[in-house]
This record gives sequence, C-alpha cells and structure tokens, in this order.
Amino acid sequence: MEMPAVPEGFCNSLNDANWVQTLINLVAQGVAKMEGSGFSVVMKQATAPSANDRDNLWYDTDVGRMYHWDVASGAWIAPHPEEAGGDARRWWTGTLTDLITYDGGSAGAVAASSGPMWEEDTDFQGRSPMGPGVIPSSSPGGAAPDVSIALGAAYGVGAYALGAGEGTEHYHGTGADAGADAVWMKYGSGEACASFAGTYFDQFYNTLVRTNNTGNVSAFTITTEVLGETAAGDGHQTVHPVRGIYCLKRTARLNYVGA
Repeated sequence: MEMPAVPEGFCNSLNDANWVQTLINLVAQGVAKMEGSGFSVVMKQATAPSANDRDNLWYDTDVGRMYHWDVASGAWIAPHPEEAGGDARRWWTGTLTDLITYDGGSAGAVAASSGPMWEEDTDFQGRSPMGPGVIPSSSPGGAAPDVSIALGAAYGVGAYALGAGEGTEHYHGTGADAGADAVWMKYGSGEACASFAGTYFDQFYNTLVRTNNTGNVSAFTITTEVLGETAAGDGHQTVHPVRGIYCLKRTARLNYVGA
C-alpha cells in the first residue's frame, strides 16, 4: 500500500529540520487511528487475495459479492441474505439435480458453508398455492357453503365421485295404456312427454295423465329413479388448469464461499 504523495507547494509549518520525518510520523499516526476504529482495506479483484491479505475484505468483481476470511472454515465466506431454513419460497423450473448447485450451492451434506443452498418444499407437491382466506362458492344461489383456508392448510381433491343427493335430479319412467298400443318414456322434470300413436302424455309430479282423442282421461302412477350426473359413481375431474413447477425453500446452509 503506497503512502499518499505530499501536495505540491507543501509548506513546513513546524519549522523543524526533520520535517520530512515528522510528516511521515503524522501520516502513520493517522493510518493507525483509522485502522483502530474498525476500518478495513477492501481488495477489489476477481481472484481471492493471498494469505497475507486475509485480514482485509475481498470484493469479488466477478460475482459482485463481499467476502471476509473465516478462520474456522478456512475459506472466504459471505452470509446468504435469505434466512437459513426460513419462510421465504421461490419457484424453480429446472431439475432437482441442477438445483444442488443453484445460488452457490454444492453437492454433499448441508453445513454452514457447504451443501445445497435451496431444496424442494415437498408440502407443495401436487398442489397450487393460494392465499389464506375465504374461497367463495360458485354454486347457483350460494347453495354450497364458502370454504375458509388457513395458512399452511391443504384443501381439495383431484377427482370426486358424486354421492346421493349431490347430482342434478332427473327422472326415468315407463308405462303403457291398457287397451292401447301407446308406450311412453319420460325424461326431465315438468316437461311434456312425447306423443305416441295419437296419445299425449304430460307429467305432474309423479302422476301420468293420458288424454286420448275421445277425451277419455286415465291416470297412472309412475315409478321414478333419482340419479346423479355420473354413471356408476365414477369420479369426475375437478382440477383447474395448472403447470408443474417446483417450490423451493432455504436449507440450513448459512454462507456463500468465494472461489
């Protein structure tokens, strides 16, 4: 480290024959006071400083990061800005193999200055993130209750089989008019049946009323079956459109290590 040059026209106000030595002593005292106050020299370079400069700081110009020499680990280290094992999360579209060396990480077991820096948060496997709060119902007229999801709670399924009373009701019925060739079948609710062989049928509740061309009226009680929307109870898809991506969390590793 070179000493600063004396400004041109410097005047010796001490009136001392040894003014040069006096000036050097004053400069040395100033440097000692600066070092004693906690200031350190910063080595700004792309390569690690030599062993003689390990009492200084190193600013790696290649990565833009400040390191200090750690005697315990025998390496230049810099604390990671994200808390180790903390609540911060990141998304990752690469492979889990590439994740090992991501953000300064390395292979092997996690220690203060070695091992992966990030790992997959397996709590998010097969799940989409959602902010805590009430999930509003989309049922017509608000028939289904709203659902409230708490922080860290898991909710929902990928497929669901409708149970009794959960499907849209519809009716199946069959019958015949004795003495006539009309055979009917009813689908839906509150709608007119089809006309067969000049005979017209209408359904009110569970009663079939027949009016023929002569005006005679016959009433039949029909058998109905209430069915769900899926056959044989098969599950139907409930997952919204999603895209696979890894959710990351910090490991217990604390430090970056300078090369």
